Amino acid sequence: MNYLKTLKAKPKALPSLTNILTDDQASESDISTRFTQLREIIISNQANLPVLIDNLNLISSNLNLILVKWRRSTQLGQILFTIPWRNLVFKDQAGLDLLTCLLDMLSDMIAITPSFIQPIIKNIILKIYLGDISDGTGDKLSSAESHVFQRTHTFMKELVETYPSASQLITGLIGSNFPHYITSTSHGYISYLTNILASIDYLLDTYDILNTVVDKLIWLELSSYKVAGDNKVDNSKADTSANDVDLSVKCFSLFDIGFDLFLNKVHYLLHPDGHAYDFTKAETAINALEDIFFHQVINIEALINLPFTLVYWSSFSEDLCERTLERLWYNTINYPDKSNQRTVLLLASMMVEASYIKTDHVLIFLENAINWALGYSESYSDVIIDENFNPNVHSIFYAVTQSIFYLISCKISDFSQIQLKSLRLLNLQSLITAKLNPLLYCLPTIVEQFVAIAKEHQIALCSIVVDRNKRLGLDVSTFFNHSLCYYFPFNSCTFQIASPKFDNILCY
Repeated sequence: MNYLKTLKAKPKALPSLTNILTDDQASESDISTRFTQLREIIISNQANLPVLIDNLNLISSNLNLILVKWRRSTQLGQILFTIPWRNLVFKDQAGLDLLTCLLDMLSDMIAITPSFIQPIIKNIILKIYLGDISDGTGDKLSSAESHVFQRTHTFMKELVETYPSASQLITGLIGSNFPHYITSTSHGYISYLTNILASIDYLLDTYDILNTVVDKLIWLELSSYKVAGDNKVDNSKADTSANDVDLSVKCFSLFDIGFDLFLNKVHYLLHPDGHAYDFTKAETAINALEDIFFHQVINIEALINLPFTLVYWSSFSEDLCERTLERLWYNTINYPDKSNQRTVLLLASMMVEASYIKTDHVLIFLENAINWALGYSESYSDVIIDENFNPNVHSIFYAVTQSIFYLISCKISDFSQIQLKSLRLLNLQSLITAKLNPLLYCLPTIVEQFVAIAKEHQIALCSIVVDRNKRLGLDVSTFFNHSLCYYFPFNSCTFQIASPKFDNILCY
């Protein structure tokens, strides 16, 4: 493995270190003494980076002596790993020279003794990925940090290319050493996240890295809501309350910055050549994103902002949009448990709010959803709606029908006359009069709007069903324990993201 070497000049050896690293017949006791002296020299050089670099280069040129003849690999590793890399490598050009020297030496050490791979990776992650230790609050990387990170990832990429097994080690160490959002500095957290996202470009398991990043974003978003919510519930202790507010602000600030970094990486992964989305080139990335979001993110009802990633990546191409919509609908009807009620609600909300979704797609969904709902209701044609009826048994049905009514109410003005005629042919009347009574178990605000629109555009006659529902006198309020924004989250009331990436893909 050849790491790019920028230090062209031959290091000028210090006499003391030259005397230590002599290829003579030294005894074990002499070697131990020499290593003690070597450690002291390295420690004393840390205040003078040019001298430290010269000495490290001299050590590097004698690696065969140290690692093979003297068999002191563990001791050399201990000396190198005690160097406070994070305090030194971000010091402008001198720090970059030191980093180059270190990485060059580490590369040669691995070539001689591959067992160094794991401790070297761990030390790089712990001592470089957290960024400049002197910056605790800033969310922007300095020029020195950017150069350091770039060179570090060049080293890591070459390491993975030469030793593919290193990819799994890096992935595991990245996850196990992720800084905690409470105890770490904001700058350290963002620096670490930046490096993790950069590592996706060369690590072999895209899914694991993306899953780690998404998991941290989930915790940040949920923690910002939880801390803020706890503070609202109990503000009797002024000091604790103030600390909670600060933590909530920190969590959401980290989420906001981290989410924007994540969206940048999503865009890059799905446009690997910098051009339009091409599934054949981005297949691994889109499959990983879909698995993570469809099996994890969208089923966490408390998440507000992170699910907007679906809306973002679906805007890249019509094919990708159709793929997302089809996957949401597939999950709805093939896994009809409580958690997957949310998929159809997200689907309807996305169709209403995403400016790039065509009305043809809306009509296709309405046809599929109405036909599915009619088939479902026919299976329960003998059901009786009374005080003993449990609507939760049919929650997936009511989620679909509520989505139908909501979508028609919001998109009716966008339909052409031809599309309106197609809508009238979808047999909404049979669905409305079905024994499962979908208008009864639908948010009142949606029912009111849908009934008015259905009458105006002659889509269906709802008045008889509405009057009958009033006469039933059933208390169905417990079935709706959330607001409209909760059920259809992609709207202007819940949107909290500062990123301009959504400016042209949302209707508001």
